[in-house]
Amino acid sequence: MNIALPTVILFLLLLPGFILQAEFRRPERTVLDTLPFSRSITNAILLAFVLNGLGSVSVEIFTPWIVRVDDLLLLMSGDRAVGYADAVTRVASHRNAIAAYFLILYFAAFLVGRALRGAITHFRLDRDGTILSRWFRFDTPWYYLLNGYDADTPPDGVLVAAVVEVGGSAQLYLGRLVEFFLNPDGSIDRLVLEDVSRREISQDASETFDQKNRFYPIRGDYFVIWASEMRTLNVHYLRLEEVS
Repeated sequence: MNIALPTVILFLLLLPGFILQAEFRRPERTVLDTLPFSRSITNAILLAFVLNGLGSVSVEIFTPWIVRVDDLLLLMSGDRAVGYADAVTRVASHRNAIAAYFLILYFAAFLVGRALRGAITHFRLDRDGTILSRWFRFDTPWYYLLNGYDADTPPDGVLVAAVVEVGGSAQLYLGRLVEFFLNPDGSIDRLVLEDVSRREISQDASETFDQKNRFYPIRGDYFVIWASEMRTLNVHYLRLEEVS
């Protein structure tokens, strides 16, 4: 029994489910997916079953071809019994159409996954505290935190205060968050800030410390803080008040 062909066919049939799931979920952690392996496989199989079912129905509605499920099962069985050679001949004679079917199906899975994710974030169905967040919440905790996503109204900016160890002293850096980058394990790699100022925390207890001008501005367009050097991180959401 040749197991190579059934394996290839099974892979082609299940791939759209994995594509849709990957584009829909897109977790911050890329090294190790936190979703249990068995659950991930089950979801992908179910999605692939639905997509192939819709694809087969579409083929028979919009094209002159008919999906031969019996030929598919015969080829997947790997049993070269009566009719196996005829099934291979029929598949080979329509190889271009079959290739087009899978390519369209994969592209559709890619688009559907992104479209569903975009719709959920557009209508904020995954916002913490909403009824649907239990089902639509993504595995992107840093995105939610550093963008103020769970607030009732999106903030106009995010102010970050980070304590960094520099030369044996703790420095507090304050600036507006421009962008952040993550490591493959989902942890913060670095923060990009602008309009940054700093102060040494140890000077707070000094009697000669100027409380009115506690922070010293740092010249430059952007300031990068590496997470490996941060000790604490404070996030404050900014909102511009309308002036009547």
